[in-house]
Amino acid sequence: MPVDLPGSTRRWLPLSRRQFLAGAAATTFLVACGDDDTTTATGGPTSSGDDGPPTDDVLSVVRFFGPYFAAGVTARVPFGLSDSDGLLPVPDSPAEFIVTVKDPDGTVVADAITATLHAEGLPRPYYAFSFVPEAAGFYDYSFDTDAGEVISQFQVVAADDPSVADFVGPGQAMPAVPTPTVDDAMGVTPICTREPACDLHAASYADVVGTGPSVLLVSTPAFCQVAVCGPILDILLDQIGAYPGVTFVHAEVYTNPAENQEDFAPVIGALGLPFEPVLYTVDTDGVVVERLDYIFDGAEIRSALDRLVG
Repeated sequence: MPVDLPGSTRRWLPLSRRQFLAGAAATTFLVACGDDDTTTATGGPTSSGDDGPPTDDVLSVVRFFGPYFAAGVTARVPFGLSDSDGLLPVPDSPAEFIVTVKDPDGTVVADAITATLHAEGLPRPYYAFSFVPEAAGFYDYSFDTDAGEVISQFQVVAADDPSVADFVGPGQAMPAVPTPTVDDAMGVTPICTREPACDLHAASYADVVGTGPSVLLVSTPAFCQVAVCGPILDILLDQIGAYPGVTFVHAEVYTNPAENQEDFAPVIGALGLPFEPVLYTVDTDGVVVERLDYIFDGAEIRSALDRLVG
């Protein structure tokens, strides 16, 4: 959850996994589901004075990611761009921005990073760039727009910090995680909140991983039908036919969301997840090739699948 530190701009403090998943859903998840949670940003002038309306819109970053990333691990940073009317629509969004990143000491550690516009299959566009932060702390990233410079921030914690220590990412072995199936719901009701339910619940992921290339999507489509999770599942379903050698599995987040949205399905604890949606691509040896977090469109999914089978 957001915390205002004394004498500082708004920043994020590490939370326990349960606090983040159950509590920060009101911020991080709902950013993706309809509420804009913006970070400190600068743009054009905000006002012409007390006796006049704003003379120019201020652009702000909408964060489509959680509080923190791990030092030494590639951070994929997705974000949206909004003005006073809300998230910019695709026709008003440039195709890309050139991003500069400063470390916690204010030193430029990366520049000329391209953040590309993504919107394939999703109702809200976003940008994403990747960067490897070497040390813990708060990193600023900035880019120029027609309205001026926009600045935002992300937090990095040590790789052995308990908040990220259980994350499973690229290059690591994917656990044989049991997931609910039509024959064994494992106490999860329903096993798919999509309407109608998808057909990616025939096999438990524990029986799939390591038998060939596989994909596991963890998402709750019923709680995000017009923003992220629902469209992401639909986008994935539309692409399955182009990858006949890959096994796809979908797993829900909650055990019984109609009764308790703080009781998580087994997959959450097994993968150490404090967020959703998440998509894993895993090779024949059971090693994670790529992990997409929070928001991803058809182009990013297709790119990840191509790398998996390429």
